[in-house]
Amino acid sequence: MITPRILFAFLVVGLMTSCVGKKKFDEMLVNKDQEITEMKESMDKLKMDMQSNIEALNQKNTDLAKQKDDINMNLKTVKDELSTAQKGLSDVEYRVDQKQKQIDNLRGEINAAFANVEAAVSNVDAAVFNSSQRIKEIEGQMYLDLNDNINFKSASDKLQKGDEGAIQEIANMLIQNPSLTLFVEGHADNRGLTTDKFDDNWDLSAARGITVVRKLIDLGVNPKQLAAAGRAEFLPEVAGDSKEAHAANRRTEFVIVPNVGKLYRMSKESKKP
Repeated sequence: MITPRILFAFLVVGLMTSCVGKKKFDEMLVNKDQEITEMKESMDKLKMDMQSNIEALNQKNTDLAKQKDDINMNLKTVKDELSTAQKGLSDVEYRVDQKQKQIDNLRGEINAAFANVEAAVSNVDAAVFNSSQRIKEIEGQMYLDLNDNINFKSASDKLQKGDEGAIQEIANMLIQNPSLTLFVEGHADNRGLTTDKFDDNWDLSAARGITVVRKLIDLGVNPKQLAAAGRAEFLPEVAGDSKEAHAANRRTEFVIVPNVGKLYRMSKESKKP
């Protein structure tokens, strides 16, 4: 039988137990709420961090896409420049090839022009020319190198008998080579004139050239192949004032004029870009 005393004891123990459990429970609730709050804050922070990372990645992706576009654009520019350079190189190679062809053609024409001269001169009687060479170069011009120049007496433009053979050989050369042109160049010694026939040594030297030209025409040479000129005393054969020097300088010489008109045209063409 439960006595009042025992029942009171149970009641006191129950109340004590109940008070202790609720306090513990409340503490647990508070701790749990704190944990949830901390977890929520951590989740929020993690979410913010992830969002920041996502934004950073998106920005990086945007930057990479822009870099890719820039690289593609630069690559296109490089390809265009390379294509332009290759085209330019092809153009240069073409122009070089054309220039080389022009040079080769010009060289061929030059060889042909002077080969004609050499062939014409080679057919002249060897007795007319010096044994060492048939053509001599003086101040950039080609002269027939005769054994004996056609000389004149002082202050005279009259031919001497001994010159007829050489003039005949030169006439034969011109007749056989109608494309060849010859300048007949008259010269004088450095003494003053003692005749009223000529004004000065220019007049005298030109007259000597004209005399030989007329003789060549008389021998059948086409006048279109001939021209006369005077050098006065300014291109002496022999320097000095001796009688021998004066005699040597009263002369005519023959300047060969190759047909270079075509060469001139080709030269102008070769200079065009």
